[in-house]
Amino acid sequence: MKATIIAVLLSLFSASANAGGLTPLQSFGMFGYRPYLPVTGPGPFTNLGDGDGATTNAMAHIGWSLAIPLLGEKIGGTKGKWIAGLSWIALSIAQEWLFHAPANPDPHYPAEVRTDLITRIVPTICILAW
Repeated sequence: MKATIIAVLLSLFSASANAGGLTPLQSFGMFGYRPYLPVTGPGPFTNLGDGDGATTNAMAHIGWSLAIPLLGEKIGGTKGKWIAGLSWIALSIAQEWLFHAPANPDPHYPAEVRTDLITRIVPTICILAW
């Protein structure tokens, strides 16, 4: 029962956490995916020096990455923390890989992908290790 509650909460939070008009999807089959994950691409390592928008985005990612496993722990104890944390990591990778790529990525897009993955996965791993 608790795992179901966690799954429902994760799906609600993930549905509201999108980039809106910044993420145009082009039809790929019947699902509308745009699979692209340029983790090792060119450009700077992260995009945190690009301005306030990138920093605000990173802070939001860190906040949710800490809140989701802690909410899972509140609902389901240690098992709930692990379910929520690992689900958040899987959701983060899937979202970056399948839904986040713009129609025409610029050379700095790999830096954005690396920043997004780091700010969503590393805080969650820290909570799970703690």
